[in-house]
Amino acid sequence: MRLIDADELKKILPSNVDLFMQVIEVRHLIDEVKEVKPDSFVKRGKWIEDGHTTLTEDCFCSLCFWYDTFPRGDEKYRYCPNCGALMQEE
Repeated sequence: MRLIDADELKKILPSNVDLFMQVIEVRHLIDEVKEVKPDSFVKRGKWIEDGHTTLTEDCFCSLCFWYDTFPRGDEKYRYCPNCGALMQEE
């Protein structure tokens, strides 16, 4: 199975033919439509530290600016609990 761009398919599908011919034509056009990568739907961000040097790391999400405090040395969330973005390493 592969994901396809339905908007792209609509652009190349002729609109001046009857329904039966459209169904036949779609089968051929599907192979020509570009594939959509599932990763393209994933928001990506990173934790930004506020710069204070304490026993905790005060960080915020680079996308939604959700703020949290982590004990220094502990691992941070892999996903932002607020916006769901996948948090990447620096």
